[in-house]
Amino acid sequence: MNRSLFLLLCLVSPAWVGGARAASLLAAKPANILLVIVDDLGWRDLACYGSPVYETPAIDRLAAEGMRFTDAYVAYPRCVPSRYSLYRGQVPQRVQGAFSSIVPGEMNLAQALKQAGGYSTFFAGKWHLSKVPAEEPQARGFDVNIAGGAAGLVGSHFAPYNPPSTHKSSEPRSILGGLDDTSKVEFLADRSPLVGLDDAPKGEYIADRLTRETDRFIRAHAESGAGKPFFAVLAHYGVHTPLQAPAGDIARFKKKIAGLTFDGSDYLDRDETTKAHQDNATYAAMVFSVDRSLSTLMDTLRELKLERDTIVIVTSDNGGLSNRGKTNKRELATSNLPLRAGKGHLYEGGVRVPFIVRWPQVVPAGSISSAVITLTDVYPTLLAAGNMPLHPEQHIDGENFLPALRGEAFERGPIVWQNVNPRPDPTGDYASSAMRVGKWKVIVFHDDQRTELYDLNADLGENHDLALTRPEKAREMREQLFRLLKNSGAYLPGTDLAEWRKSKKAG
Repeated sequence: MNRSLFLLLCLVSPAWVGGARAASLLAAKPANILLVIVDDLGWRDLACYGSPVYETPAIDRLAAEGMRFTDAYVAYPRCVPSRYSLYRGQVPQRVQGAFSSIVPGEMNLAQALKQAGGYSTFFAGKWHLSKVPAEEPQARGFDVNIAGGAAGLVGSHFAPYNPPSTHKSSEPRSILGGLDDTSKVEFLADRSPLVGLDDAPKGEYIADRLTRETDRFIRAHAESGAGKPFFAVLAHYGVHTPLQAPAGDIARFKKKIAGLTFDGSDYLDRDETTKAHQDNATYAAMVFSVDRSLSTLMDTLRELKLERDTIVIVTSDNGGLSNRGKTNKRELATSNLPLRAGKGHLYEGGVRVPFIVRWPQVVPAGSISSAVITLTDVYPTLLAAGNMPLHPEQHIDGENFLPALRGEAFERGPIVWQNVNPRPDPTGDYASSAMRVGKWKVIVFHDDQRTELYDLNADLGENHDLALTRPEKAREMREQLFRLLKNSGAYLPGTDLAEWRKSKKAG
């Protein structure tokens, strides 16, 4: 080698080399993708996000080997609109009031990966975006569908998962508390059946079954020698109610929690009623079960020599179940503190979620990103990660945060939320719209047009409303929020909601 060239190569900066390596990887065949969605998992429900009670060693290891996002959001604080937005790359307020599924002609993430990258696609678990088989995952771009249908939750986390056909009770059992004896399976009444797992042996735990099905797909794909990348979605039915877990895991956390001291009252009189402590042993055991699931799948990827060629993402569809209406006396699953409120609310506890990405040689190991992202961004980002063309008309509200994954600067545009289907009794939330731009967040409540303003950098818990002390900023943010709502065809607070819903159905 020419001596001058050799010296030049030796002096090339490591950052340039790293960038070139990442670029070469992106130019190669697209990576495999394993997307794990944990239902109702709160932002602080993982040890690596600060939980003092829940144990998540596998997910913590994933974060240590990848990137943990501190400011990741869902597009809606409940299941169906949030999941719709993830697969479609658009905010739900564009269609809310009319949609219940991904309709024919609407391109989604699975279809895009199949068409542009030749992916083999697999789905297991909670879909919740269909009313008939023609709307289920196998009709929306997934080659294989295990247990994905209309069901938003299971009748029981232990097999048999569905109530007997003669089950007519209109009074559901208590949805909290562990199931210490799996021979006494009880069911939530009047729920959509879970299809495709009728062969489950009695007492089988659904998180374990879905994990085995996902593991079986990955192994079969590796053995097929087809040379295609895979896109596998494992959408756990946990940690959603009914709260049930294996007896041994419940006992483990009962013992742990008994040895802890919690300061202050169990509930706060705020946002109706807020749970103050992470002290439910059954819920802790459920979190532990989804962590064990990830451990199994990561072991499989290592065994098959696929871990370096697979993007692994772990996230949630909304904030943890931590709030209820004032007159509702049900127990609550978890606490999202220091975030305010939880599932159903547009405060941070309802919309901010865990988001971890592991992608060797591209994502810096052990990195923490404060980049603001939402689940609508997953669609374009995964296309970009595989060097596949982006189609903004498909993922209209998604932004490509691949630079953030590389450890580079990324600044997202405004995030807008809207809740037009509140549940003041079950979860204590009210109709509202909200927006985050940089460090600022504005919330407008529809009933009384009340405006709240928060500086999230200084006040993560949204404890200090600045709308009165910073009226100009509040007015500026409110006006920008209303412009963006109008541009997306969303409901405009102060107008007739019934008429807006009619217009959505007519459209």
